[in-house]
Amino acid sequence: HFMRKEALDQWFTLSQFPEVASLEKIATIARQSRTLFVVGAGGAFITARQMAYLMGDIAGLPALAVASYDFESMSLFVLKGDLCLAISQSGETADTLLAALSQ
Repeated sequence: HFMRKEALDQWFTLSQFPEVASLEKIATIARQSRTLFVVGAGGAFITARQMAYLMGDIAGLPALAVASYDFESMSLFVLKGDLCLAISQSGETADTLLAALSQ
């Protein structure tokens, strides 16, 4: 029940994002990269998938959502000039912290 509620709440959370201008600020930074990797675990991964879609659309660059626990296996595909955006609900998810610090 909890995971279902959390998954359904993700779109609401994104819809409450402070302003579209904030997404554009993130897109401006992302446009300086070659590829955007958005990582998250659990419910944050659902948000990561949505953010990858939005950033791919707004920034016009390849954006890929990766589960935090799979990011290490993707390391061969992460090249210089790529950007990793780590999303965490708690700020303490070990897999997400490792993914953010690994490159």
